[in-house]
Amino acid sequence: MKQFMILVALIAGVNIASAQQRGGFQKDPEARAKAQVEKLEKELSLKPEQKDSIHVWILSQAQEQQAAFKAAGQDRSQLRADRKARHELTDSKISAILDDTQKQKYAELKEERLNKMEARAEKGNRPRGKRK
Repeated sequence: MKQFMILVALIAGVNIASAQQRGGFQKDPEARAKAQVEKLEKELSLKPEQKDSIHVWILSQAQEQQAAFKAAGQDRSQLRADRKARHELTDSKISAILDDTQKQKYAELKEERLNKMEARAEKGNRPRGKRK
């Protein structure tokens, strides 16, 4: 019994440490925006003025998202719908800032991200909506 309790405590500790490393929503909006822009800068070779414009937009979206998350409390259904609309708007704003080559690469990155999400959903056997 003692060994079982030690094993449970060890597994719980690993899960907590793993969750802390992932960060995600625990990060403040500034940190999330900075991380997203740095990733885009690396992947798309953004010019300084593009980087600044995208950072301002992503930061405002991250702040709105955090406010909506806090306001929603336990009701997450509206958050899902709002998140989808926010993602579409952000994608269109980012695409407007990019040149043609960058737009093509950005579309490829989005496709990769969607494929990874679908693969995780299938692996976890969780029902997800299909892409259009």
